[in-house]
Amino acid sequence: MDINQINDVKEENEMTIITLTSMNEEEFNLFLDATVPRYAQSVSKAQEISFESALEKATSQTGTLLYEGLQTPNHYFFQILCDGTSIGNLWIYIDVNTNSAFLYEIFIVEEGRGKRIGYHAIKKAEEWLIHEKGVPKFGLHVFAYNERAHKLYQKLGFQEISFTMSKTIEP
Repeated sequence: MDINQINDVKEENEMTIITLTSMNEEEFNLFLDATVPRYAQSVSKAQEISFESALEKATSQTGTLLYEGLQTPNHYFFQILCDGTSIGNLWIYIDVNTNSAFLYEIFIVEEGRGKRIGYHAIKKAEEWLIHEKGVPKFGLHVFAYNERAHKLYQKLGFQEISFTMSKTIEP
C-alpha cells in the first residue's frame, strides 16, 4: 500500500469509519490558508504576543518549511474523513536522515472533537508510517496550554522528552 492507498485502511469508531486521504492541490491550499492563522493563534496565546506578530512568524516559518507547497519533499498532507466527510487534517514530515517522523499538525473541526477521531487518525498515521514508510519514531510538539491534546498524546503513548519554560521578569 502506498500513500495514495491509505484511504483503503479503515477503522471502526463507534459506528464511524475514519479514513485518511492524501490532499490534492485545492485541499492543500485551503489547508494552508487555515493552518497558518491557526498556528499563529496558538503562538500568540502560548508566547503572549500579539496575533499580528505571531501571524508574521507563522507565515515565515510555514513558507520556509513548505518551499515547494504540496510537493515539498518528505511532507505529507492528509484529509481526515469521518464516514466520507472531511472533518480535519494531518501534516506529517519524515526526516530521512534520522528515519523519524514529526506531526506538524492534526486538526479536527469543533463538532468532531471529543469523539476519539483524532486518536484513530493518529493510529492510522502510525500504521502508515511503520508499514509503508518503515519509520519507527514519531514525534510532535504540543503547547503547554493545550491540556486536551497533551492527554490525547499521552494516551497514544507519546512521552515527554523535553520542556521549554519561560517567565516574565518584573522590573
